[in-house]
Amino acid sequence: MKDEYRRRRAAKHTEKAARQPVYLTVGTREIKLSPEDSELFRKVMRTEELVFREKFGREMGPDDPIFFEHDADTPQPMSAESYTQRLAEACEAAGIAPRLAYAVKKTGLIMGEENRDRFSEEQRRAWDDAVAEYDKFQ
Repeated sequence: MKDEYRRRRAAKHTEKAARQPVYLTVGTREIKLSPEDSELFRKVMRTEELVFREKFGREMGPDDPIFFEHDADTPQPMSAESYTQRLAEACEAAGIAPRLAYAVKKTGLIMGEENRDRFSEEQRRAWDDAVAEYDKFQ
């Protein structure tokens, strides 16, 4: 009876947590993700935790990098190059327009009309320049 109570309580807590928005800190800014983006972020996190567990044979600890080099023998933070490469691969797998996938790889940003105002003028310019560069060579 006690185990059933604990299981139900844990399930209720998990459901409640899944409905909460995710906040990411980028530099000095805190960005609240939309419900859809929050769910996507949770899926990415679950995937990283699963890969970590399979790779290193243990749960991720508080001092372990969340995004890590999958080819390393020990948990190492992901390099900027690996980050942009994996991000570009994810964009391609998700069927994102090639010009936008190029901009993601070039800038390391994920920008759309719905979140464009959250970025600095410099970041918006870099994004626009990357899209224009792609269009120029197509």
